[in-house]
Amino acid sequence: MKLDYKPLFVKAYQMDLNLTQLAKESGISRGHLSRVKNGSENLSVDHLLRLAQVLLIEYNKIGELFHVVEEPETPSRQKIEAVYARRVDDRRGRRADDRRGRRADDRRGRRANDQI
Repeated sequence: MKLDYKPLFVKAYQMDLNLTQLAKESGISRGHLSRVKNGSENLSVDHLLRLAQVLLIEYNKIGELFHVVEEPETPSRQKIEAVYARRVDDRRGRRADDRRGRRADDRRGRRANDQI
């Protein structure tokens, strides 16, 4: 689950606050706010409360600003481990086949030499 923080930045725009001013008044770095705005980072609760204070948003109204953005489903750890286990088994199987083939070649070679 990921939150969409755009309403906070819309509110800042409505209050004529640019990102630098918002960063200065909230005590949060401009770079962090920029990454939050672009969606690559999230806000901590502390930072969210600081922004709410600067933007004059009542604490009990903060939740109403957000809507949840659905993220694509990521493979679970079990699925990843199952794929890895299959790959390991495939490698072991290929190695065993290679060893069997070499042994058979060795036996054939010995038998051919024995017959001569």
